[in-house]
Amino acid sequence: MILKWNGWGYEGEGISPERVKKMMDILSGFLGISEKDYFEPVNLNYFKLPEPKINLENLNLNFSTERYERVLHSSGRSYKNLVRLKRGNIKTFPDAVVYPRSKEDIIRLLEFCDINNIACIPFGGGTSVVGGVDTYEIEKPVITIDMKKMADVVSADMKSKTARVMAGIRGPELEDKLRRFGLASRHYPQSFYFSTLGGWIAARSAGHFSSRYGKIEDMVQSIEVITPKGIISNHDFPSTACGPDIPRIFTGSEGIFGIITEATIICHLPPEKKLSTSFVFPSFEQAAECSRYIVQKGIFPPLMRILDEREYMLSSILSGGKIDSGSLFIVGFEADQENQDVVESEFQFVRKICERFGGKDEGKKKFEDWKKEYFEQPYLRDVLMDFCVIVDTLETATSWSNLMNLYTKVKESMEKAIFSESIGGVSCRITHIYESGASLYFTFFAKGKHGYEEEFWWKIKKAASDAISENGGTISHHHGVGRDHKIWAKKELKESLTLIKSIKNSLDPKNIMNPGNLVD
Repeated sequence: MILKWNGWGYEGEGISPERVKKMMDILSGFLGISEKDYFEPVNLNYFKLPEPKINLENLNLNFSTERYERVLHSSGRSYKNLVRLKRGNIKTFPDAVVYPRSKEDIIRLLEFCDINNIACIPFGGGTSVVGGVDTYEIEKPVITIDMKKMADVVSADMKSKTARVMAGIRGPELEDKLRRFGLASRHYPQSFYFSTLGGWIAARSAGHFSSRYGKIEDMVQSIEVITPKGIISNHDFPSTACGPDIPRIFTGSEGIFGIITEATIICHLPPEKKLSTSFVFPSFEQAAECSRYIVQKGIFPPLMRILDEREYMLSSILSGGKIDSGSLFIVGFEADQENQDVVESEFQFVRKICERFGGKDEGKKKFEDWKKEYFEQPYLRDVLMDFCVIVDTLETATSWSNLMNLYTKVKESMEKAIFSESIGGVSCRITHIYESGASLYFTFFAKGKHGYEEEFWWKIKKAASDAISENGGTISHHHGVGRDHKIWAKKELKESLTLIKSIKNSLDPKNIMNPGNLVD
């Protein structure tokens, strides 16, 4: 299967023409768009690629300088990336794409790049939505290192429920191979079908079930990273006080220290039974308060999502149902045969608390509708972009005491930016819930103008990011910093940047590893 070079997913995948027409009929009422707004994306041959400035013939490596590979690996999958690809505005490309098959390949390649001052960008699934794998503005020659050939479960310890895994493995392949050992990762980000273990670790990924099992940094027990100054690794212990936490130094490093090659991850038993339902609350704030009460009572359903009133309305319309009001709270539990009674008890506790807080039990259907739409959303974005609709997401996290303040300020800032020039809207959902706070995941959309899409997108994104930074939120809960969030990360990290830069200078003194990403 071939990945789309200018969109989400594989060639041939996407939303059917019938559904596209239905959605366009719905959205025309919101945004006033029609068939005349359609803009045909450029084809692959439109791009004028410069000749590669690097010769890898003598290194005995598997590499490509083909047009498709260089264009595909020039960018991640943010709105900015895709609008540039669709309009033909990409100007810089990797000189070559290398597919290492072993650690020895990576060591040999990094030695070559270090000697010749060549930039190296680690590439997992290429799903970064913050500019984490982009070749923009890198002045030196660039090699993208695609890890897809290093994708296997090296070993599994069923008694300890851990597995040693190569970093280039994608989500579906990881689950399939773990199941052969009777294990599962239970880490399901929205990019699950295309992203890799190494990418999850590099960007501090969160998944569907992180409220119960933790984010990826909570699952990594040991790590191996190849840097320009050698291999860094730690022993596989369940816990240790032997110095700083080595895996967490590299979790969230976004490729600026080296290339993650392997990790030992904590696994779980595959679920044998699933319990799920949904509740509609009169307001988003009531639903949020209910979720806070649940987790602070020590109950952590693997899956909890809360859609605000606008997001629930849009979700209802796009699923073909009637326009619903209120805020949707969806909850899911998992069990095996032996703990089924315990999980059932927790499930009933959550049901009772939701009803006490004013939620109306709507059963499984709304849960199933949401789950189906969840993985379709990036494909919908591709369609809307072709009709000059600006649509993107951004996320943050904060304390419970600040949650509704941050929600209101970010939403108001985006709406002000949108309505200053056009029409559109902002919706939000809570995606991950903790005892001390929660994450807010915003979606914004607006009618754009051809030739002005990227500038308008940046105006809205900057307004939101400024509001996050100024009102007690983190600039990213799980997307990462990349190149797009650096100006706000600098404010948030403050003196911590000194430590990050010190590690960078120690492991990569010539700045060949993903230069310009995360930090300047």
